[in-house]
Amino acid sequence: MNTIKLIRYCLLLLIAASFTECNKLEEKVYSQTTEGVFFASQKDVTAALAGMYRVLQAGGYGGYNQGATMILNGTSDEGGGAGQWGDYPNLKFTASSTLEIPEFFSGSYKAIAGANLIIDNQAKIEAIDKSTTGQVFAKAAIGEAKFWRAVNYFNLVRMFGGVPLRITHWPAPPPSSLVPFKIIVAPWL
Repeated sequence: MNTIKLIRYCLLLLIAASFTECNKLEEKVYSQTTEGVFFASQKDVTAALAGMYRVLQAGGYGGYNQGATMILNGTSDEGGGAGQWGDYPNLKFTASSTLEIPEFFSGSYKAIAGANLIIDNQAKIEAIDKSTTGQVFAKAAIGEAKFWRAVNYFNLVRMFGGVPLRITHWPAPPPSSLVPFKIIVAPWL
């Protein structure tokens, strides 16, 4: 009889323990940085600049494997290849015809988001080092981010015409239906 009471007591204790909260399992993450503590040194700025270019290594975006070059030059002699590039010279591609087009679009906006993160933190970057060389570094970093953002918008407008203009950083690309944006259009088109 004692054994049955002991089993019931253990089961009751186990059920009660399963309904209680355990706050001690929350752990601070020390291996990741957040925007609040980032941009505290020139090393942080250099890391952000390197991260801004990460899309160049992606397969569909282009960069070193020349996917973007082939997409943007599709109507030229350079773009007149066979195989998967065969539709580009005839302008017969759609967003679903190959993976390169959607990857080019999303990769460009990932690059723009990285540039916007740096530009939005201009005050923090300029406050890192008030010396002349520190200010030269800050201006060069901000200028590089603005240039990279402009290159990506230039290529987007060449490819798609009017595209959403995002000039501030967003943590993750939000649904366009919920976020107002301006459309930029190339005046030469």
